[in-house]
Parts: sequence; C-alpha cells; structure tokens
Amino acid sequence: MFQKFTPQKIVLTGLLLALEILFQILSNYIQIGPVNLNLSLLAVTFAAILAGPLSGGILGFFNGILTLLSPSTIAIFMPISLFGTVVTVLLKCTLG
Repeated sequence: MFQKFTPQKIVLTGLLLALEILFQILSNYIQIGPVNLNLSLLAVTFAAILAGPLSGGILGFFNGILTLLSPSTIAIFMPISLFGTVVTVLLKCTLG
C-alpha cells in the first residue's frame, strides 16, 4: 500500500506544498458572491494521486493549518469552540 518515499516524491510534495500555500493566500481574495473560492485542495489531490497517500495526508495537514489561520475561520468558528475547531479542521483536512 505505502511505497518508499523517494527523493522525487519529496520534491513533488514540496512543490505542491508551495502551490497549496499560494492557492490558499489567493483564495482569500477570489470571491463569488459571499463565498471564497478555495483552490488549495487541488494541490492535495494531485499529491495524493501522484506521490501517494502519505504525501496527500501531509499536504492535507498543512491545508488544515492554513485553514485555521484564515480570517473567516478565526472570526466565525474560533469564538464558539477553540478545541473543537482545531480538532475538526485538522482531522477533516488530513483525512480528506
């Protein structure tokens, strides 16, 4: 199921992580009505397809961290439950 983590997969994961960060930053500025368009999951999907599930999980975890730092998450969900928001977002993004 899990294959060896080769240097090519490490480089691919790093490049897709940089692309994910760029997409996450840009998603704060791309709006369709009241909704922000989030393209960062494309990098997670490509990582899972091209480099395997471990790489996809790593990028999903970093996507969760970036989602936690987004202004909408901080403003809307953090005041309700800090612990619940952190666990839900990190678990959802990593397993996704």
